[in-house]
Amino acid sequence: MKRSEWGERLKRLARSRGAKRLGWVLLSLFVLFNLTVFLVLPPIVRSVAARKASEALSRPVAIGRVFINPYALSVRMDGLRVGERGGAGQFVSVRSVYVNVQLASLWKDGPVISALHVDDPVIRIVRTDPATFNFSDLLAPGWPELFSIDDIQVRNGEIVIVDDTTGTTHRLDRIRLSVPSVSNFPELVEADVQPAFSARLDGSPVGLTGCTRPFADSLKTTLDLDLKDLELTRYMRDLPVPVNFQVVSGRLDCRLRLSYVQPGGAAPSLGVTGDLELTDLRIQDKAGQPVLRLPELRLQQPILSLGALNVEGIAASFPPAVLSVDEMVLVRPRVCATVNKDGSLNLAAALAASKPAAAGGPVPPPPSPAPAPTPAPVPSPAPAPAARAPLPVVKVTKVTVQEGSVEFLDRSVIPNYRTTLDGVEASAQGFSLDPEKQREPTQFAFKARFNRQSPVAVSGRLRPNPESLLVNVLIDFQDAQLSPLTPYSGKYLGYAVEKGWLRLDLRYQVQGAKLEARNRMIIDQLTLGDSVDSPTATNLPVKFLIGLLKDRNGRITLDVPLTGNLDDPQFRLMPIVLQALVNQLERAVTSPFAFLTGRPETGFVEFDFGSAALTPEATERLEAIAKVLADRPALRFEVRPQTVSGPDSEALRRQFLDDMVRARKRSETVGQVGQSIPLSEVQVMPEEYERFLRLAYNAVDIPGKPRNFLGVARSIPVAEMEKLMLAGISVTPDDLRRLAYRRAAKVRDLLLAAKAAEAGQILLVEPEQVAAEDPGAPRPQARFEFQLAEGGAPGADRDFNAPADGDEQERLPQERHTVRNILLYGLGGAAVVAVVLLLF
Repeated sequence: MKRSEWGERLKRLARSRGAKRLGWVLLSLFVLFNLTVFLVLPPIVRSVAARKASEALSRPVAIGRVFINPYALSVRMDGLRVGERGGAGQFVSVRSVYVNVQLASLWKDGPVISALHVDDPVIRIVRTDPATFNFSDLLAPGWPELFSIDDIQVRNGEIVIVDDTTGTTHRLDRIRLSVPSVSNFPELVEADVQPAFSARLDGSPVGLTGCTRPFADSLKTTLDLDLKDLELTRYMRDLPVPVNFQVVSGRLDCRLRLSYVQPGGAAPSLGVTGDLELTDLRIQDKAGQPVLRLPELRLQQPILSLGALNVEGIAASFPPAVLSVDEMVLVRPRVCATVNKDGSLNLAAALAASKPAAAGGPVPPPPSPAPAPTPAPVPSPAPAPAARAPLPVVKVTKVTVQEGSVEFLDRSVIPNYRTTLDGVEASAQGFSLDPEKQREPTQFAFKARFNRQSPVAVSGRLRPNPESLLVNVLIDFQDAQLSPLTPYSGKYLGYAVEKGWLRLDLRYQVQGAKLEARNRMIIDQLTLGDSVDSPTATNLPVKFLIGLLKDRNGRITLDVPLTGNLDDPQFRLMPIVLQALVNQLERAVTSPFAFLTGRPETGFVEFDFGSAALTPEATERLEAIAKVLADRPALRFEVRPQTVSGPDSEALRRQFLDDMVRARKRSETVGQVGQSIPLSEVQVMPEEYERFLRLAYNAVDIPGKPRNFLGVARSIPVAEMEKLMLAGISVTPDDLRRLAYRRAAKVRDLLLAAKAAEAGQILLVEPEQVAAEDPGAPRPQARFEFQLAEGGAPGADRDFNAPADGDEQERLPQERHTVRNILLYGLGGAAVVAVVLLLF
């Protein structure tokens, strides 16, 4: 059967009554489904869920509202309340719970949840006796056999702990908990679960991060606990055993790492490492007599630990000083670096040279009396400079580091920041301080994992010769999580980091004293969290800056080139790198268009006086902006057009005059039928300009128009006609405003044609009129500004469409010839009568 016959059959089928009925039935079912799911089902689910939960928990449960989205497979419950057993008091309250289920739950053996968000939960825990709590009856196992939950977020939580046995109350507030993923599916039990927890315990900051495998056979778990400024006196009554003393004062800081491993069939191992700092500890006996006073106690882990060192092929001699080693192997070294509260580094303090005696030490003896004057001695030749001691010769053929680790703790930020470099593997070949072999650089390589997941690689060449220093270093740092850096982002940016990844590609080259460096940073999916009140936070508009730098794929790319001279005593590498980065960011804020396009002065375009047409220069500039705007959907593009009342007004007068001439040609050549032809399409040739100008001149009433004794306009030269007509044309503020709108519309149309943005992203700000009578005034502009797409801004509620323009630009009143016509008709009639009388 031919294709056309099939097409005809399908058309007849579509037009049939049965097909139409089927379409109406499907449409009705679709509408009925949406009404049921969005309007009818939520109150039923709310009622049933509250009743079932009350029965299961043996406590009253209330749910404020339920929202169901069947297309996203999500449910949100607002206003969840769980009362105490028996109905007296409140046990749990939650402002909002959001759950997003995956379709994979249908064929998996358990629920698969892609997001679980809990906002503003408040839990009240009551200890009724030493072994009983108000939740003790709920401790029966309740986990499903198999499950998978991703993106667990608990925000702004609070737990109130009331101990009726001791009469104490403790509060854990500002709780933030995030768990990227947790699952007990067989294929995922070996995946790491990485919880991150922060809160305040009775006002003292608490931080907990770690890595665990709760469902694996090994139960491998590592947790980092950071507790700051905990007042011990608040917790003495909570001790499980009675004591014969009392703590009058004392504060505890601890930074501990707890590790637990239980291999299958083997005994478990538990390890605790870290630092404890106890300050102002004072203990008294029951009678109030002092027992112990300890101003400060610190228990710290060692700064450096060498697991094993193997050195082979050692040869040394003196003089001259020569040391050669065939191979050095360092196994499992461990370095602990700590930034103290004052910003000092423990490694620097350990390696610093001894300081001079402080004030208050032994007083030096007084100077001896000055000797009597003596004749000046005869100057002797200056002694020859002492010969510089030869440099020691140090040669190491190969250096290897295996299974190393570095632990870093920064106490200068709150909460304290802790991270690690583990799996360190490093090597260097050909290291030498032999003056005769300084031309041969050392090859080195370094690999490690940052925070147990992000690979770090460093490689390059080094020639440590002071006379001809050579350094060529490549640093590759991949996919570092940014959320743990919230202590720094809060301190310096004023915001917590919700999520994001960092990649670094750094290249440093030193030849002699000249440094050339490239710092390439890629920040992916950066999302800010809550604002942080920090006196050291930058004044830069951080959120706008991120929206400006982030491309369509959520990626920020920064290239910070750097050059310097190592001989400069003021040269400090890291401050200069940071300052160069800050300078780039400040330039991005102050000159965003120049920063993004790489072209100077791209924040505006200029127009010819009286014109809304884009010049080639303006078109090229806008096309460069279009490329940037198309890659940044988070930005809004605002246009503020401008007119210059003096030169623009004069140019508009000339345009209005030209339109009047074109209108005369159109009416003379095509008549009323051609009135729909735009004046811009009517062309007046130079040889016919005077004719149509005169017609326009005769048709308008101009003050001071030269006339004969009969009132008829006299014929005058073209220049005088133009001068009189231009003088009579008025340009109003509305005319200038229409011109400004047309200029803005040209900018908008070009950006829309280039698909740089949606229409809603381009907003018009109220036009600006500048008064300038000087013909040499600067040309009118349309200025641009970037704003974040979220939030309001001036001009956001204005209609972009310009006021309508009339096609005819008849700016002068049409001349009325009533008196002249009466006179001419009277004289003509008298002449006709006289001729008739003479003939007859």
